[in-house]
Amino acid sequence: MNEDAKKAALRMIPYGMYVLTTKNTQGDEVDAATVNWVTQTSFSPPLVAVGVKADSKTHQFVKDTNVFAVNVISGELRSVLTPIISNNLFTAFFCAFSDHFFDSILVL
Repeated sequence: MNEDAKKAALRMIPYGMYVLTTKNTQGDEVDAATVNWVTQTSFSPPLVAVGVKADSKTHQFVKDTNVFAVNVISGELRSVLTPIISNNLFTAFFCAFSDHFFDSILVL
């Protein structure tokens, strides 16, 4: 398949943009990762499944603490965050403002 046609077709699949935030076991280090695969797995108890890169610091923090928050990124904020994400500045940007994102962390 033509690469441009493949990209065009794949970009038509709707998806959300989310930021998964977490802290280490000591609570003194924050990490964030963009994720685009989040799904509800149960109403009772309320559970979600999230796709996180297995060899990432984010994955290790979640595995160690079982604590994370999924932040839903709105459409207008996506356009602001896209250049930051594509230039690998995202974690530094998001963690710099982590106090604003950890007000209501969920333990799942």
